Amino acid sequence: MDILVTNLTESLPLLYESIEKAEFLALDTEFTGLFSQDEDAFDESDTLEERYLKMRKSCESFFMCQLGISAFLFDTSSNSYNIRNFNIYTLPNSQSRQMCIHPSSMKFLVDNNFDMNKLFKCGISCSRIKESITQPHSNKTFHYKHGSLSEQNVMSYVSTILSYVNSKNNSPLIIDVPSNYVKKLLQGPAGALKHFRNLNYVLVLEENRLVMQITKINGKEPVFSPPTKENSMTSDEEIFNELGATLIFAAILKAQVPIVFHNGLFDLGYVYSHFVDSLGMSLDEFRVDVRTLFPDIYDTKTLAKSIDIQALNRLNLAGLYRCCLHSTDFKNTVRFSLDENFHSYLDEDKSHEAAYDAYITGVTFLHLREYLRKTTESKELWEGVSAYKNLICLSKSSKPYLNLNVSTQNNARNDYVIKFQVNREMDVFTIAEILSRYGDVLVRKIAKNNYVSKFDKVYNGMNMSSVIQELKMTEIFTFL
Repeated sequence: MDILVTNLTESLPLLYESIEKAEFLALDTEFTGLFSQDEDAFDESDTLEERYLKMRKSCESFFMCQLGISAFLFDTSSNSYNIRNFNIYTLPNSQSRQMCIHPSSMKFLVDNNFDMNKLFKCGISCSRIKESITQPHSNKTFHYKHGSLSEQNVMSYVSTILSYVNSKNNSPLIIDVPSNYVKKLLQGPAGALKHFRNLNYVLVLEENRLVMQITKINGKEPVFSPPTKENSMTSDEEIFNELGATLIFAAILKAQVPIVFHNGLFDLGYVYSHFVDSLGMSLDEFRVDVRTLFPDIYDTKTLAKSIDIQALNRLNLAGLYRCCLHSTDFKNTVRFSLDENFHSYLDEDKSHEAAYDAYITGVTFLHLREYLRKTTESKELWEGVSAYKNLICLSKSSKPYLNLNVSTQNNARNDYVIKFQVNREMDVFTIAEILSRYGDVLVRKIAKNNYVSKFDKVYNGMNMSSVIQELKMTEIFTFL
């Protein structure tokens, strides 16, 4: 089910019910870019802190254009899961930052049938909860206010026009307009005519004098809106329009049912950055923020890595989903169906549509959870996956996961990964030739004159400390 600004109000009750009754929620996000520059890309030399700061920069620079929610509700009568999928188009409403679109990322989404027109025509605004709390005033950037004398004159004109509206006189009402000041009192941004609807008015020249000619519209009853005391606070309607999709995510946080991602570091970063607050300046701060607000989190990529089945941990989400549906290790271990009012997804591949990816993430989780329950001989449904709670998978990293359960985590680089700067003009082939004297090595350029290398094997009699010491003596390399 697509959730747009045109159907948000009517869809919210069903969304709230689905979130509240779900056993767990699978989430996925689509966003308008990944890395601004090549040096921002993840590599195996990253410490955990460096990896987090790269993710933070991306989530604060680009925007989440789609949030997929797949709610898994257990039906005791059929002993199966009923699945409801919601595809939410989102447009950030933050006043504190500018957000970017990377052409290659958007081309990728469009090539996968992402509807750009639907996003910008019908996308739902969202703002950070903490911004909405700390900045409760209206988003208006200007406001016109009359002084006390002008306000009295405006009210005098309001009284004249109201008397005309309440009379049976269908002839035009004529008001002299001897100056621009009077014109502004009548039809300016805070003028008398702003309090009336279903009236026509026009400036005309009569006998060498400028007058405002006001007439009633045939078949339409004039409407008068009495002046009210001004209030700079945001109205309920403005709050609703500003928060938009944030109302949905607030319901997720309130429900505190487990959340499931696949390879979820960016997904977690984007939902926090868009719906809650700016991401913390350090990884430790981020850990505290997430554990304070979020329910338990599971990552299907982390679960897949824990299972001793050949090649399972190398599969992407779509491959892992197909494996769970068709492999003899997983097939028919759980029962599920899709609510008839939602996208079927059973016989179609809509990869990179957020709701579809959330759906196959949730189905994959069902199978992996059941597999781990059986192999660990657990009696409780969640016992088999409890060891993997709040462990967010890290791809292209020497660390298998980010552990949100602890206040700190070993931040050192992998011993076999080194990061360095080259002090003279050399290409990557020449650098690899030099380093290969010490073992089997992969060299990758990450910025101008900056490289990272990973040794798969170091020759006998050598260790990384001795390799670095010898390389320093060449004065070619400066280690970072």
